[in-house]
Amino acid sequence: MSDLAQFELRLARSDRDLRAAQRLRYRVFIEELGGTGPAVDDQQRLETDEFDKSCDHLLLIDPRRDAGKLEDVVGVYRLLPGTRLKVNGGSVEGFYSQSEYDLTPLLASGRKLLELGRSCVHPDYRGGTAMLHLWHGLADYVTSRRIEILRTVIGVVIVNLVVIPRHQPRKRGMRCLQVGIAFVERIAVAIFGER
Repeated sequence: MSDLAQFELRLARSDRDLRAAQRLRYRVFIEELGGTGPAVDDQQRLETDEFDKSCDHLLLIDPRRDAGKLEDVVGVYRLLPGTRLKVNGGSVEGFYSQSEYDLTPLLASGRKLLELGRSCVHPDYRGGTAMLHLWHGLADYVTSRRIEILRTVIGVVIVNLVVIPRHQPRKRGMRCLQVGIAFVERIAVAIFGER
């Protein structure tokens, strides 16, 4: 899947959008990767937790898929800005990652923080441009909110890295390094300006 025109990229606007994101997360984290959790709803096939209602959810939508069956969301990033924490006047007790790490220095820094989490892409859209579109949406989100991303984008992340030997033929969408470099360059320009 490579044409940007086939996708819609936006933040979730409704409970239906959130459920569609949770359905995709269920497919990836529970069915595919074998995860579990106290708030997993196996009957409705939703992967949820107590942070979902307080977060923004960046959605990559394929309008050709069945929205009524919650199958139109093919990529998602969950975003929790630090402004939503109680310590900053918000309603959330803390970041999800605070259960794993001591974030006291970051929280005391006074910098604009953003926690990224629950990122996944539908298996049929991997190896194409889906992640690139999500990264561009993330870059727009970060720059429009003036998030200080260097040293301040935090989260508990699991990365599956596939290394392709040079002698193997390139496959469609095997541009991970180029995409990653382009994303970092775009963020750097947004923060520091043109070189």
